[in-house]
Amino acid sequence: LAGTIHGDAGAVFFTLDGATQSAVDYPHVFGRRVPVVIEELRVAVMQDDDRVRIEAWPLRLRGEGFALAGFAAGELREGGPPLVDLGIEVFRSNIVAAKDFWPLNTMPARTVRWLNDGLKSGSIDSGHAILRGHPVDWPFTDQQGRFEAVANVADVDLHYAEGWPDGRLH
Repeated sequence: LAGTIHGDAGAVFFTLDGATQSAVDYPHVFGRRVPVVIEELRVAVMQDDDRVRIEAWPLRLRGEGFALAGFAAGELREGGPPLVDLGIEVFRSNIVAAKDFWPLNTMPARTVRWLNDGLKSGSIDSGHAILRGHPVDWPFTDQQGRFEAVANVADVDLHYAEGWPDGRLH
């Protein structure tokens, strides 16, 4: 990464210089390393008496068939688990690109198979995702955090099941 660093007693800031090749690399969650270009990124690290907070905003990246923007933040407190706060806006993208982002460590394998086999083509016209909570509590089954993902799709060719005719969602 190339960029500019500046700071003072309260915070350190890093601003990325131009587009940078990178990857989303959480193979235990997403299954494979997804190459991306980080188009814009600014990171701040702040510390007070009992915590360190790391914030990334604006965050803009694109990969094969998708583009998104948003923010990410993490908070570290002595003696406690980290807190993650994430908000992403998805721009017009190929629905097939979404297959790289199923949380494989928590989604039932049967659901992943159905989505991977069923979503043949189409687009995500817009969407968003938010996540807030402690990663150790994922998938937030007892309301210890929040996860929401919404996509507005168009012209999706869908293979529902063997023996059923394929469909199209408009």
